[in-house]
Amino acid sequence: MATSPASTAASLTVPASGVALALGSLYLIWGSTYLAIRFALEGGFPPFLLGGIRFLVAGGLLFAFLRWRGVPAPSRGQWANLAVMGGLLLGCGNGLVNYGELSVSSGMTAVIVSSSALWMGVFAALRGERPTAMEWTGLIIGFLGVLWLSAGGDLAGTPLGLAALLGASLAWSFGSIWSRGRDLPSPFMAAAGQML
Repeated sequence: MATSPASTAASLTVPASGVALALGSLYLIWGSTYLAIRFALEGGFPPFLLGGIRFLVAGGLLFAFLRWRGVPAPSRGQWANLAVMGGLLLGCGNGLVNYGELSVSSGMTAVIVSSSALWMGVFAALRGERPTAMEWTGLIIGFLGVLWLSAGGDLAGTPLGLAALLGASLAWSFGSIWSRGRDLPSPFMAAAGQML
């Protein structure tokens, strides 16, 4: 028996409390990332070691759990794609954020990193995947929202730190667009592989 679009949509409905919980978790976890990095750096962690430890532990635990659950390991070609993605997104993207936060305030870091969505729109357009006017409007409103939330805070930084953060945003954005259509394992295994 074929399912109708209405019954499929009904089975995908998420309760409002679930949406609120997901958005609240995202706000808390993602929103506190740059402050947590700042505290770790002030605690004496070297910036690239900080990211390396974080991703090695998280990637190793996730990889082991997925293999235990029977998820196949990535193929050789998938490992190659994951290495490029991990280098761009985590090595350059996250690593340069850690480095940049040595001399840039966490508020300014959030503003610069939020430009990643705009850069993704640019890279997608260069690839021939032109965002719609509505998508550009949403990206700009989102960026202005982060800027507004950061207004009044300490938006300071050195030129080298700011350049590192811009490089991080560009690497993350390019890597995200580059990954589209690549041969990758299942999403959770792809995340584990990138971290490793």
